[in-house]
Amino acid sequence: MRGTCFSKTMTAAVFTAAMTALGANVDASLTGLLQGRPAIMAGEAQTMVPFLAQVGLRASDISVGPVQDVRVGVGAWGRVSLNGGEQSAGDVDLAFVSGKLFDKRLTITLGRQFRSGGALRALHLDGGNLDVTLPLRLGFSVFGGAPVIPRFAVARGDAAWGARLYWRPNFNSEVGVSYFELMDHGYTGRRDLGVDGRTELFRRLRVSGMAIVSAIEGRLAEADITPAYRLNGDFELSAFFRHTSPDLLLPRTSILSVFAQTNQNQGGLGLIWAPGGLVSAAIDARLISIPNDPLGYELRGQATLRPSPNTRATLEAVRLSLPDNGYTRLRLAGGGTIGRLALSLDLEGYLLDLPVNAVRQSYSAAATARLPLPLGFDAVVSGLFATDPFYQTRFEVLARLIYTFTIRTRTESPESPKKKDDDDEKDSEARNGRPVRAAGGTT
Repeated sequence: MRGTCFSKTMTAAVFTAAMTALGANVDASLTGLLQGRPAIMAGEAQTMVPFLAQVGLRASDISVGPVQDVRVGVGAWGRVSLNGGEQSAGDVDLAFVSGKLFDKRLTITLGRQFRSGGALRALHLDGGNLDVTLPLRLGFSVFGGAPVIPRFAVARGDAAWGARLYWRPNFNSEVGVSYFELMDHGYTGRRDLGVDGRTELFRRLRVSGMAIVSAIEGRLAEADITPAYRLNGDFELSAFFRHTSPDLLLPRTSILSVFAQTNQNQGGLGLIWAPGGLVSAAIDARLISIPNDPLGYELRGQATLRPSPNTRATLEAVRLSLPDNGYTRLRLAGGGTIGRLALSLDLEGYLLDLPVNAVRQSYSAAATARLPLPLGFDAVVSGLFATDPFYQTRFEVLARLIYTFTIRTRTESPESPKKKDDDDEKDSEARNGRPVRAAGGTT
């Protein structure tokens, strides 16, 4: 792993130099984290001392022949234990390249990326995505590839593809229809059809919603609609309705889909007060409907105080009542700075309606202090004390030494601002109102 970390660092340096030579704007970062924490290994209490490294690279504003606005992104992490208590591990989160062709009407993205939107919902994908701008403010996106299996996660399918057709009449409105299919070892895990949209009416009313139908089961898998109305400059009233069928959110090839709850409906109202500056508050109430069970409900209130730009305190109260059980929850969290020292505190408590393991209460307290050091280092100390029905007490102290190294290069010439404005104008005309992340975004 040490050799691997070194090779990644060298790769980052070579990548940065190469992209800079091509006239790209490059952002590169390397974050190292050394921490000590307690853990139970082989039935014995030990102190683990892992070293974690995270590398991020992003290059943009590259032109290669007919391909414009080329972007390259890489994100990876690695971990090695300094005292032999844990196995070394690592993974690549992002590794993609994208570019635009035909006067920026076609965008191609290849590699490891995140896609989202419509029937796709969200997917970590190794593959490709094509996004085409069409006349009449229309656009079409199609993608395909293999779902990524993150480190320490379980595989959910080995091939996926889909498409989305969208129309964006103006900046604040968009409507789309989409299709998504997931294959798992030759079997169809998911085959969904979706419709989604958002719009703003009369400058005060916003409406967004979506609906996804499982073509395999012929049932509504997920749907929600959320209208929000600004009463004045300080208040906003919103409504909420959501339907979910948890068994249809899992691949049909998963054994868990057999035991998942068939459906659930939620609906309610919310009010936000945000005058800006010192205080803000929000409250919402919703009913929860589960077939063959009495109605449940959830009440939630939150108030935030900001006495200064660097100081914040939040009080949150929740009351949840369900047929099986319920709880009352209180949480107080805040943070601020004293000179260069940043402090945070989080207090939380639950009171269950019915005991679990003969225990009704659960509470936790967590505190963190962070102090910037010279040469890009930060020292962080965190403490946690908690108890809940599944263990008697838990006490942890975590010390971390963090190093952050960042490179930023900008290659704009004196003519660049005008060229960029011309490109933006051409891009706007070519797209004719193309929505952002129409078939999903690459992060």
